[in-house]
Amino acid sequence: MKIKQFIAEHLETVDHLRVLLHLKGTPRTEWDVLDVAAKLYLPPERTAAVLAQLVIHGLVVASGERPRYRYHPGTPELADMAETLAEMDRTQPVTLINMIYAQPADTQAFADAFKLKKSKENLT
Repeated sequence: MKIKQFIAEHLETVDHLRVLLHLKGTPRTEWDVLDVAAKLYLPPERTAAVLAQLVIHGLVVASGERPRYRYHPGTPELADMAETLAEMDRTQPVTLINMIYAQPADTQAFADAFKLKKSKENLT
């Protein structure tokens, strides 16, 4: 899997990157939503949503009734991609951020292509 594909499939926003890298940096620590939110200066609701998505994507595990989250990639490939992200964050942070921000634009352009097609069909 290439890093661009990984970002497109697993990291919707820079918040996803920040949360993932924070948990990756403390792999033996279990964090609750409020702790992560406070550490990264994110709203708790946003933090909870990001953590839930990272769990779904197999990068983070949750345990307990009042969930605590820990970095735990489900496959070696996910671990390798997370390591690549961490390295890029250290050495090429602007490139990494641009790759994340480029994703919605690409998705929107794809969606807009169908809108244009529909508009042309209505003209004929």
